[in-house]
Amino acid sequence: MAKYKRVTTPVGVAHYPWLKEPDTKFVKEGLYSCNIFLDMDDAKGLMKTIDKAIEDKVDFEKKETGKSKLKTCTPPYVIGGSEDDTNDIVPKGQVLFKIKSKAEINGTPVRPLVYDSQSSEPYSGGLKVFGG
Repeated sequence: MAKYKRVTTPVGVAHYPWLKEPDTKFVKEGLYSCNIFLDMDDAKGLMKTIDKAIEDKVDFEKKETGKSKLKTCTPPYVIGGSEDDTNDIVPKGQVLFKIKSKAEINGTPVRPLVYDSQSSEPYSGGLKVFGG
């Protein structure tokens, strides 16, 4: 199985970001999370990357065990106006990505990189992230 690969999302609108400290309510090690709204054109590449990762995981499990637990895996995104958008919260022409990251992987702390929209360097100041 491939190692974890860091993926950077395109610029979007944050929705309920949890990026300053990990959320430990349900997971002892903690989770960082942020829902992100992207325009459909910007989202296509990320959707393709996610779909490929799911496909690779299914293939790996089938090869290792002869079956896969991910037969009914739902991708972590909702396309506006689709039947998956049961609450009609995603505007048409946009995609909502539900992104999570463990705060620890194999005992090593992991923190999401947050970028200022005006810079190509990770934001290192006092983190103030607001979502709509």
